[in-house]
Amino acid sequence: IDDSNFSIKTKLKCDSIQALICPYMELMLVFEEDIFWIELTEKGCESNISYKIGEMYFSGKENDLSEFGCEIYEWQELELRVENKLAELLLNGNSIIDLAYSQEFGKLMGLIFTFTGAGSVDFVQLIGADGNMVYDDQFD
Repeated sequence: IDDSNFSIKTKLKCDSIQALICPYMELMLVFEEDIFWIELTEKGCESNISYKIGEMYFSGKENDLSEFGCEIYEWQELELRVENKLAELLLNGNSIIDLAYSQEFGKLMGLIFTFTGAGSVDFVQLIGADGNMVYDDQFD
């Protein structure tokens, strides 16, 4: 999958095993030349997170990322659709950002899921530029 045309969809949540202040979870996409990442957090903690898609970086310290606040201990469906370097991010089916980027980053090399504390991933689906499913896995 190249960085210009793809779709990734996943379902994830933090697991409540200890009381954490402002827990977060992150999906990172590792490309040949750079990384994209999307962080989600508890409502009210959005100033602590950031996201990067293409060369576009946004921090909650300088931007309103309230759309990235959610019930982090419940399943959250996250989808990133990219078509001709125009990215749309959806959280639970609701579009929360649309942005364009211009740089080339090469092929997707890996995915990294990060959680403060423990977390769970229900499924991951990757769709290539041709619309065909490249990877489809459901975890138990």
